Amino acid sequence: MTSTEETRGRQGGDIPDHIAENVAGQNIVVDLRISQLLDTAAKLFERAVGQPSAIAEESAYLAQELQKVVNGQSSWAPPRHDKRFNDPAWTENTFYKNLLQGYMAWSQSLQNFALKAGLEPKETGRARFLLSQISEVLAPTNFLMSNPAALKAAIDSGGKTLLDGYQNFLKDAAERRPIPSQVDFRSFKVGENLAVTPGECSSLSSMLLRPSRSGSVQSSSFPPSSTSITRSIWPRGGASSNISSKAGSPCSPWCFAIPSPSTTIGAWKPTSAYIEATDAAFRTVREISGVEDPHTIAVCGAAPVVVSLAGYYAARGQRNIRSAARNT
Repeated sequence: MTSTEETRGRQGGDIPDHIAENVAGQNIVVDLRISQLLDTAAKLFERAVGQPSAIAEESAYLAQELQKVVNGQSSWAPPRHDKRFNDPAWTENTFYKNLLQGYMAWSQSLQNFALKAGLEPKETGRARFLLSQISEVLAPTNFLMSNPAALKAAIDSGGKTLLDGYQNFLKDAAERRPIPSQVDFRSFKVGENLAVTPGECSSLSSMLLRPSRSGSVQSSSFPPSSTSITRSIWPRGGASSNISSKAGSPCSPWCFAIPSPSTTIGAWKPTSAYIEATDAAFRTVREISGVEDPHTIAVCGAAPVVVSLAGYYAARGQRNIRSAARNT
């Protein structure tokens, strides 16, 4: 454990390793590499072979739960916020209801095994994440015949949804995307209907942008991965946005974004790099604006970074952030 006094005694630009680890705990995808997952998978396999008691215990548990499903005595139900299972068939159709309950029991048994495998705490977190990804991939909603909503859409559209999905798959495969694309970038054009708020670029390395009524930012300064977030999160209707409406006002916003990994930008950086870049952005804002403790809104993956950085500031006795809101 690191005491508050030790933390306060560090230099301003020295971000402790445990701060980065805390962020990884909140947003594990940020700093998790394929090699680490493969190593975790190997350790899980070794535990399963070397300590079969955990496997046997969870197998017995799963068998009991599946028996309850068959007998109509299972109480498994998806969380209310899980929209994958909103279709009425998951509760009204016996086949789909049993399929869902069996899937949830199996998913829970995987999580139980990760906890009982005897791994170190950090490795246990990775094991749970790995097994959760496996169960998510094999969810019944990811397959046509076990997804009632997808079947209905295919029938109602005369098969058009299946053709569209196949074309999207071919496009993702051609562009070597590791996960299916979720945004149609063809409808956006930087400088025309995206990133149109005038401003000044204060730090190109980490994309610290200051919208203003005068001056402009070259379109090439805005990567779509960062400006699309700003445009979609802060809409007001028409060509306006909450960013442009505040530009030039006494409460003028600063926008900080780090482009997502791509073939031109590179891969994910260590978590500490994102924390240090965010810390540098706060220092730049203070130097230029004179505001010592700006109000902050953290969106998506920036939320755990800002939360941990705020905790670091508090431990050092510094009030570099007046308030922080999260939009995840």
